[in-house]
Amino acid sequence: MVQNDSSSSFALFDATPQHYTQHDEELSHQLNDDSYPHSLTTLSTNPTDNSKLHATNDHADSRTDSHTSEHIATEKVLPTKTFSEDLTSSPRLVPPTQPSKAWRGIVGQYRIQRVLSKALLSNRIAHAYLFWGASGIGKDALALEFAKVLNCPHRFIVEDIIHACQTCPSCLQAQRLEHPNISLVFSLPAVNASGVADSASPLLKMSDEQIAVIREQMQKKAENPYHHIDIPGATQIRINAMRDIKRSLSLAQFTEGKRVIIITDADAMNPEAANTFLKTLEEPSQNAVFILTTSNKERVLPTILSRCQQLRCSTLAEEEITQGILERFNVEIDHARSIAQLADGSFAKALALIDEDTQSLHAEMMEWLRAILRRQTYQIATADCTQIFSEKKDRTFVEKLLTTLLFFLRTAYPIALRHRQNEIMTPTTDAERFAINFSHGHYEEALSHVEQAIRVLRVNANLHLLLLSVSLKLRSCFI
Repeated sequence: MVQNDSSSSFALFDATPQHYTQHDEELSHQLNDDSYPHSLTTLSTNPTDNSKLHATNDHADSRTDSHTSEHIATEKVLPTKTFSEDLTSSPRLVPPTQPSKAWRGIVGQYRIQRVLSKALLSNRIAHAYLFWGASGIGKDALALEFAKVLNCPHRFIVEDIIHACQTCPSCLQAQRLEHPNISLVFSLPAVNASGVADSASPLLKMSDEQIAVIREQMQKKAENPYHHIDIPGATQIRINAMRDIKRSLSLAQFTEGKRVIIITDADAMNPEAANTFLKTLEEPSQNAVFILTTSNKERVLPTILSRCQQLRCSTLAEEEITQGILERFNVEIDHARSIAQLADGSFAKALALIDEDTQSLHAEMMEWLRAILRRQTYQIATADCTQIFSEKKDRTFVEKLLTTLLFFLRTAYPIALRHRQNEIMTPTTDAERFAINFSHGHYEEALSHVEQAIRVLRVNANLHLLLLSVSLKLRSCFI
């Protein structure tokens, strides 16, 4: 189990309750000391530090800074209490300067945000949640942002969604995955370290190289909540991680807010870990919330499912992905739309496609389409293009090329229909220019040819012959 604090990229709860009892008096004096470091048992992030673990009996500052936000004349502030008194009283009406849409960094998933906000407003937060759905649609991102909202002392309301303020110390810690109340659990590689007890925390058994990989993955997750943590040799969540959870919940809490334990890819729990975790769920901690995420709900133990409030996360609409890309990257809208069309409803896949330079892929598709539709010498131009593509001997590339063409034609088709009705347009994109120039093309037939080519490609067809065949068929649809 990985837990984070403000002085490290991740931390372990491996101190015993007795360890803290011996320092209760010291902690009581230091509770309001800003200079006191905020950490539990941590893994050092200093690359020059050769020691794997160092124990500090620290805590997070629980005071609320009353000067972190200015009151705006038009803002209606609701009475507030401490977290322990009432979770429903701290959200306030949004001031005009605050964002007006979904949670920060989250693409789509508005229904889930409203469900969770309603639970928070009514003070009926479930003991355990299961976020499930397709890969890459934001389940982990939702879990991390909900954990941030639960621990923010300056929450505010936009319409029916509660937001974290994003600026207080709690939010900044959560953003860096360093909040002492928020734990992230994921698969770790199996190791057997000599001299280390079998019941010890998994990270105690890791090599320095493995620790470095985990640090790197945690940093990537902090920067991009859609990043999937991928550690070589990590295929299971094992029983020691579940023991860590139980041990951490038995320790005193020194920071206000909710303890949130996020278990990513919960279907990766092996039978021993799942049964141990089930016992923890059966004995709920009063101030803890479990959030499990999975793309394979059917692989999660049914008895665990029955104890979770299950929230299905939907695949994302192309418009949502396009908007998410435009908000994060300086790209043309055509490029963003092409990526969204290729992403199959997954924002994680869209981010990966940006790294693969889909703009170049779009340019190659347009060059091929222009060659097919030349008035003269189209045979030579088309043969040259298909030869270049087939010589790459990359079936994945050819499938992406055909898929890019498929979505391009789907985009152009409704524009062509409008142009046939003499609608006046000023084309600004490749799809709009194509639709106007070929408004009377047989789009439905062309789409059928491309879809058929993709199906044939997946059963090991000859690349060159396939591309030549679909080229001639497309030409017949538009010339």
